Amino acid sequence: MKDNILIIGGYDKVGRIISKHLTAAFAHKVIIAGRNFQKADALASELDHKAIAYSLDISNCTDIALLDKTKLVIMCIDQKDTAFAKLCIQKQVLYLDITANDLFIEQMALLDQEAIDN
Repeated sequence: MKDNILIIGGYDKVGRIISKHLTAAFAHKVIIAGRNFQKADALASELDHKAIAYSLDISNCTDIALLDKTKLVIMCIDQKDTAFAKLCIQKQVLYLDITANDLFIEQMALLDQEAIDN
């Protein structure tokens, strides 16, 4: 069943706030992920382990099985390309990106039709 919320970069400034609020509402369904497992684990501990810590490097993402149980990805890190967003679209995972990078927003807009088709 796809019911997890995956927050990538969920332990930094913006991601931390999102992780705390969503964990309060959806305990044990929030996955705090990023390249630094120690930071993710420290926040999960701070949240009484009602969130799950996970090590994930989206630039070298080979473990896509996680997306099979994920309903929503909230991306809280800047990216260089849309590869991970495309993967989410293909896996029919809702994708929300918290970025202020105009170039990346333009690249994401090019995925509209693929998102609609999936």
